[in-house]
Amino acid sequence: MLQLSSLRLRRATLHASAALALMGNAPSFAVDPSRPHDELPSVRMVFKDLRSNHSPEVEAYMHLWKDKLDVARPKWQANPPGNTPLPAFTLSHTFASASPPVLVSILFDLYDCELPGNGSGANLYALCPMRVVTAAPGATRVKTIERVCHLWVPPVAKPADGPDPSKNYTTVTLDASRTLHLRVVQFGRSVSACDGDYALD
Repeated sequence: MLQLSSLRLRRATLHASAALALMGNAPSFAVDPSRPHDELPSVRMVFKDLRSNHSPEVEAYMHLWKDKLDVARPKWQANPPGNTPLPAFTLSHTFASASPPVLVSILFDLYDCELPGNGSGANLYALCPMRVVTAAPGATRVKTIERVCHLWVPPVAKPADGPDPSKNYTTVTLDASRTLHLRVVQFGRSVSACDGDYALD
């Protein structure tokens, strides 16, 4: 029991250290307490490819998700093309001006996500784990929600090349009550099944 508790403590410390490193360079986003969440500006979450781990920012995200990636990586390597890096990505945003600051990260990899409708292709989004890190002095907390919607599509040169990124994306809002509001736009329309509201306190 002590060994398990120590392992959890080390993981929590690792997650918190990674989150604090990411928050250090985060852009500021003001939270206006006078406006309800549906009037606050939605922030489009930013895509990061975790296969190219040359930047400190990507390294920090890899540490934040280390427990999940450590389980997924051997599964990928056991099957062709196992000599290539595990396809893993994150959508993220930091509310740096919130008090305390909040980091939101949604992980996508082939083993931690699932496709709704048994992967029928009717939807572009996947259901993946999200981590919310609240960085209060001396009390950094990491909250994992195992299933939220994750949607990102790559830029295209012309419409025939694939879905339009301007019509397919994930947004997040943080309101004055410290509730996160996660939304997905797919094919230019809001996906109500993906609406998520998560109280931080």
